[in-house]
Amino acid sequence: MAPGQSITCASEACLQSTLLDVAEFGGIEAIVDEVESTGAPLPLQIYRATSGSGGDQVLSTKSPGIGYVIANASAAPEGWCAPAATKIYAQPLMLWYSNTTLDHRTCGGTADCADVQMDKIGYEKVNNGAPLCFAKSAVDVGSIPCRYGMPSIARSDLDGAGKSTFWEQTYWRGRIWAPQYFLVYSGLKNQEHLPSARAKKAQLADQAKRLFTQQLELFGQVNENTNGILGVGSDNERADAYYHWGALHALIAIAETGAYPSTML
Repeated sequence: MAPGQSITCASEACLQSTLLDVAEFGGIEAIVDEVESTGAPLPLQIYRATSGSGGDQVLSTKSPGIGYVIANASAAPEGWCAPAATKIYAQPLMLWYSNTTLDHRTCGGTADCADVQMDKIGYEKVNNGAPLCFAKSAVDVGSIPCRYGMPSIARSDLDGAGKSTFWEQTYWRGRIWAPQYFLVYSGLKNQEHLPSARAKKAQLADQAKRLFTQQLELFGQVNENTNGILGVGSDNERADAYYHWGALHALIAIAETGAYPSTML
């Protein structure tokens, strides 16, 4: 992509490759299905410009025009959405285009994608103003699937104006911190004679391992804190790339194998 261009991802593979290309994570607009269903039969694909649009990439149910091809025709669709609005699939995904940056943008759900805001930054609706398809709403952060547990605050946390503070994903507002994982793991370890505590301890150790290996393999980093939804640390400038206590995620995973026989645990 060229400077100023954007891309909407639905799959983990797309997210990883986009972040590796040093794009900034903006936010979650909507939730799409991972597999085709009777409710969501429309595939979303990444299309890329072959010439004349400076590397423009777009998430769409169909090519946005001449000169665009599916970026990876052999890969599975990014996700699946519904052709019409229903009670479950109520969030329209709109396609926009900027003549200034030669950039398509697919979005729907956040304030940044409202008509007045998109007009303000020079985007116009395409597809005759009709939605590409309909997805599940992500306006309520509590409805987003929980891949990693134990963020610093609850998803239901609100400020005095009734705005979600979890959604900010800055420092203590919604981030995941390895010391919290370690303290809770230690407490569960001391109660592992209880089957429920033993099961939760193993689940927490698995999440800690995935958090550590994902960021290390993507960026070669051991972060101070990570995104409470995506589990990546490189999305925020207040998450140091190399911080000693980030390694506690790895220590938890090692301890769970029995390879760290500490009296503290």
